[in-house]
Amino acid sequence: MENVPTKSEINCLDVVSQLRKLNTLFSEYSVALSSPDIRDNLPAGIKRAQSVETAILELEALFPIEAERMESLKSFLVETWKEWKTVKPETIVQKASLVVPKSLNIEFLKRDIDKTKFGEYTLNPECLGLDFDDVKIKVLDIEKEIKDNNLRNLAQIFDYVIKTYSDKYIIPDLSFWQWMIQKAPAVFKDVDYSHFCFGSILRHSGGEAFVPSMVWNGSKCLRGAALLGGGWPSHSRVILLER
Repeated sequence: MENVPTKSEINCLDVVSQLRKLNTLFSEYSVALSSPDIRDNLPAGIKRAQSVETAILELEALFPIEAERMESLKSFLVETWKEWKTVKPETIVQKASLVVPKSLNIEFLKRDIDKTKFGEYTLNPECLGLDFDDVKIKVLDIEKEIKDNNLRNLAQIFDYVIKTYSDKYIIPDLSFWQWMIQKAPAVFKDVDYSHFCFGSILRHSGGEAFVPSMVWNGSKCLRGAALLGGGWPSHSRVILLER
């Protein structure tokens, strides 16, 4: 998403190209890896690799997989907008950004209504490479927490969930929303309960920022979303993924 201050975002489709450029730059000082002072102060993702080049290759292997997942997500969003009776969903320009949920300015997004941003959405980088078929899912009832903390709208609840649970759990994003709707696992088959994925923001047709959700109607999963400035729907649950 554009115009959201103080955040780090990456266009997923450009990542592989950027990584190749980085690979060239890293090769110029790869010899320095023999120095503990340099090696021990590299980013965590690099330190786990045998070398910078190995880390880059690992990342290059990951992002094409995510690019394929995003292609599937494009079609899924077109289908979603058709269900939501959106006019000419195939013509909507989709723009995905990798944004750590903690870096989202929720209060800004709640106020920022811009029809030109319809089709923009964020993805949680922590969901990259996850096999959702194997991940452990936690369905959380936070009704008491909402009351105890006097949380009055979805924006406040979004902020609370991220601050309270993102260190211990992975917050699922739009890609997990797609998976849960298409796979409809038994854990979500509580009729009339909305299940929210707070790892993503999705711009709706009016330009407002929405949080994706799903509800089981007894025969299939229905695609839903709730406005950041709106209230917490009754009988709702938060979805978290075990680390």
